[in-house]
Amino acid sequence: QDSAPSLPRVSAPPATIRAESFTEGQPEPAPTGPRAPLASLEQGSTGARRELSDSHYTPYAAPAPPSTMASTSPLCIALTALLVGLPSIIMIALSFHRLQTTEVGLDYNTFRERVNTQVYMTPGLHFLGLPHRFIRFEKVVQTVQYTDDEGDILHTRTADGLPVTLGLSFQFRFDTARAYDLYMTFGKNHLQVLDNKARATVANVACNYSAYKFFSDKQGIAAHMQRVLDQELSENLYASIDALQIETIELPFLFQNAILDSIKMKQQIQATLKYKENMQVTFEQEIMVAVQSKQQTIVLAHGEAARIMELASANANVTTATVDAQINAYSMVAEALGFSASSQELLDYIWWESQQELGGKGKSSYMVGVNQAVYVAGGSPGAPVKSPLYS
Repeated sequence: QDSAPSLPRVSAPPATIRAESFTEGQPEPAPTGPRAPLASLEQGSTGARRELSDSHYTPYAAPAPPSTMASTSPLCIALTALLVGLPSIIMIALSFHRLQTTEVGLDYNTFRERVNTQVYMTPGLHFLGLPHRFIRFEKVVQTVQYTDDEGDILHTRTADGLPVTLGLSFQFRFDTARAYDLYMTFGKNHLQVLDNKARATVANVACNYSAYKFFSDKQGIAAHMQRVLDQELSENLYASIDALQIETIELPFLFQNAILDSIKMKQQIQATLKYKENMQVTFEQEIMVAVQSKQQTIVLAHGEAARIMELASANANVTTATVDAQINAYSMVAEALGFSASSQELLDYIWWESQQELGGKGKSSYMVGVNQAVYVAGGSPGAPVKSPLYS
């Protein structure tokens, strides 16, 4: 039996030999099982055989598989949420800014130091951002007072050179739609500028009036000051004046007393003139009443005279008709009895007829055999003679 010739042993240099092959740039493949020692390696074209011992071989150590992460504690989760959420909540809360119902605002970026042109007119919360805040302006009527109590009374001079001290107040409001222009022009000093402008304007207007005019026409001066001040503020400070009142006026003592005396005298003159006018009206009314009374008296007198005339005429007519009727009646009696018109018998008839009428009333008595025309009553000497017609 032929046996193969034995080859000489050679020793390889210490090295780590991998059995796997891989492409550069790719991850190394994980081993699929335990790595066995390499027994031999053929080299060269002569088929020489190398035999490597286990001592010269470094096995490939595969990376251990990733271990399972332990479960996270609830306390860690809460702490993480607190550290992340609390600053966010604080930043969001600081990004909101509130406007009151009496305010308008401009958005001011404190980081860039810029002002947004938009004017916020609606009250309530507005989201501006963390580095932002409001520049606020009042949109209601505001009052400025120059009085002794405030220590801001105004000193100026009249047209005739006398010093005058004025205490006044006025009400104004800003044009809130132009708040951006107001801030860009005056910054935060708009109230101080308004105060200086108001003082100068009032002093200039006061110089146009005499001292006496301040007492006699205070309301007219206040109206003039309001018009001029309103024009100045609307052109330069984007504001308007609603009202202006002059409360106190102080002039030099002696001149003020003289002015007061002259005003009192003028008031008395005016009162006297008014009294004269009232009395003239009263007298004119009395004259009108007298004329009406005269007319009424005349009309009543004419009416009474007409009534009397009518009544007298009626009575006269009645008397005339009665007499005419009696004449006709006695004429017919005289004719029937055969009396002459001038005889005594007709008169006696008439007399006895009248006695008959009186006898029917129980007011007559007669004596038989005595002349009934006259008789002596009482029977004593010197007694008066009575007519027998009545007893």
